[in-house]
Amino acid sequence: MSEPATAPRARTYDPNNAEEVFRVLGEEIEAAKLKVALDRRLGRKTSESVIELSQIRLPEHLDRVVDG
Repeated sequence: MSEPATAPRARTYDPNNAEEVFRVLGEEIEAAKLKVALDRRLGRKTSESVIELSQIRLPEHLDRVVDG
């Protein structure tokens, strides 16, 4: 049985605002890290794109933007 198709999420940030872009990117990276950890614990396969996203490191000065 295949996975149901999902509609793309509506953009909730201004792509021209660097602070917002990095905040959202940081949130997506953290979500990917969580998915990798849960998949590992539950014995599930994680897609290569999620693994790659989870390994992105934002430059140190951008962490302050992401953390608030």
